[in-house]
Amino acid sequence: MAGRSRCCTWAAKDEKAAADPAGQVLLRVYVDGHPKPAIEGPLDKLFRDAETKADSGVPMPAFIFNRSYNLYVPIPFSAGIRIEAEAVVDLFELFVQIDYRQTGKAEAAPRQQLLRPAVTRQSTVATGEKGIIITGPAILRRLEFRGQGLDDLELQIFWDDEPTPAVQAPLRYFFGGFNNAAVESEPTRVSTWFPMPFRQRVRLRLLGSGPAEVAVSYDIEEQAQLPLDVRYFHVLYHDEAATNGVDPYVALETQGAGHFVGVNLFETGPNHGGGDTAVIDTATRRPCVLHGINGEDYFGFAWHDTGRMNPLGGAPVHERRYRLHLENPYPFQESLRFSFWAFAGCHPRSVAFWYQEPGHAAGGAWQAVDVPWNVLGPLTPGAPPPERPDALKYKTEVPLFAPVRFEVQWQQAQMRRGILDLTYFFRHSIEAKDGCGFAAGRNVHQLVTYVQCEEKQMLRARFGHDDAARVFINGKLLADLQRGDGVRADEVTLPLNKGWNVLTVTLENGENVNWRWCGLTLALKQPAGVRFALKPE
Repeated sequence: MAGRSRCCTWAAKDEKAAADPAGQVLLRVYVDGHPKPAIEGPLDKLFRDAETKADSGVPMPAFIFNRSYNLYVPIPFSAGIRIEAEAVVDLFELFVQIDYRQTGKAEAAPRQQLLRPAVTRQSTVATGEKGIIITGPAILRRLEFRGQGLDDLELQIFWDDEPTPAVQAPLRYFFGGFNNAAVESEPTRVSTWFPMPFRQRVRLRLLGSGPAEVAVSYDIEEQAQLPLDVRYFHVLYHDEAATNGVDPYVALETQGAGHFVGVNLFETGPNHGGGDTAVIDTATRRPCVLHGINGEDYFGFAWHDTGRMNPLGGAPVHERRYRLHLENPYPFQESLRFSFWAFAGCHPRSVAFWYQEPGHAAGGAWQAVDVPWNVLGPLTPGAPPPERPDALKYKTEVPLFAPVRFEVQWQQAQMRRGILDLTYFFRHSIEAKDGCGFAAGRNVHQLVTYVQCEEKQMLRARFGHDDAARVFINGKLLADLQRGDGVRADEVTLPLNKGWNVLTVTLENGENVNWRWCGLTLALKQPAGVRFALKPE
């Protein structure tokens, strides 16, 4: 597979160690099967050398802060890439987080676009009114608001004749007090450089209890030549009153084709032991799950560090953080769901940034489904799990740094839009006294749901999994699905009787490329006359 790779966040755990752990870890990068590494050397030296090599093509090759080492240099490959990190001293823990992108063929050269000089326009927006209208085709290259009380206003942007705003977020969270590659914040002035193409017109509107009128300035590329499949800029603000510590906080859920370019997160806590998860193209043959190792690593830090903002990621404080994927967007063709785990009792808020084709068209015969599941786990591997839900408690033992023993019992979990994420379910995330959590090691989950059919039928299903899984209907084994390289979807035909059927999935979970992600995706082809329940009614 062809692609690009970016790595990584790393830090030694020992609090007494020097801030610069020189020579403790060796990094080797092998490209396209070559026996000799294309990159080799002490991780800290390689990253510090990269830090001094910025140019117009790679404006920020590295970001280093305390014990966090981040490399943003793209590494192209055609057939495959292997990245090795070797500790040459006795380290308690070593975390490496890698972002990589794969394509089915070598990437084509970027589409050439005629760039016309941008001109600067100025206007005012009356709060609560219709707003201002700008005609196209054009690309907004910069958008700036000036005035007092900007934090009390909400921004809405409507593209062309769309009846609902594609951009809708409070200014205080859109900008977040951040200064990075996309936004700049001052008390009475905020600016953004996200490119915003549109064909016909754009309407900018401000709502809220702030000033009655706000000064607006924007740079616009007029008469822009836009491709037929141009994607429009979207922004979504979301919040949740209280997290439960089990279900991840969902910052974005969208259907259609587009690419995700970043998120601002507020009030999610330090999140050590849980973090970012992106599930892409759920209903397709090749769903993709990008699952980080710890929350702080997503922002380019390690071991709870805060205090810096850089062009692509930053954490001035735990309550206010951002990550931009401008150097490596998350493309999606059918759907995207971006979530972030938080401990119980948090009140998270977020602003997600992405580009998408107008209309949010999603289609096809395959449908990601909402399914309620009875779940038991994590269970000790090797022991046969019970077939049906009951009221009993089961003793289990799963590895952490050492085997951990506790009891589990059947509970309920909700699959939404074809995604069931059990990574932090039960004691799968074991909370320590200092507020940290750690994903448990190898284990098994038993999943049971009931399917009602109006008529006897053969229903085609796609089960997405990264570790081994077994699928049963009415107690009969239908498929023994093997572990793959990342998440893949296996098609299984479910022979359903008229009335109620029991669907059971035994889901294994181990350490692999998705950092112990324990989850399942499910899509059905034309599921007419089918419904799911926790028990027969």
